[in-house]
Amino acid sequence: MTIDFMKIGERVRENRRAKGQTQAQLAEAVELSTEYICEIETGRKKVSLSALSRISEELEVTIDELLSGGCSEDTSIRAMAVVMRDCTEYERKVLCDNMKSLKLILRDNSIQ
Repeated sequence: MTIDFMKIGERVRENRRAKGQTQAQLAEAVELSTEYICEIETGRKKVSLSALSRISEELEVTIDELLSGGCSEDTSIRAMAVVMRDCTEYERKVLCDNMKSLKLILRDNSIQ
């Protein structure tokens, strides 16, 4: 099995951006250099397990999600919580209503 460090980096970037962090903020939080975070995100460096563990904790995702893109129910709920963290009550209601509507559309169209 080969490890796709480019994909891992893309997932780190996506999750960092979803949390609203800059590379510098993530680097500071996990005690790594901004340059190293940039190199991880672009696939130029192979991230260590220790660094990946700290990054996953900071981004509030599982290591599995960063490695394979897996999205368990737990991971999905945490991802939604991150998105909604700074929303107003009205924004949360609109997002929830839209999510319910999208679920029905997906099921009605058998989209999996």
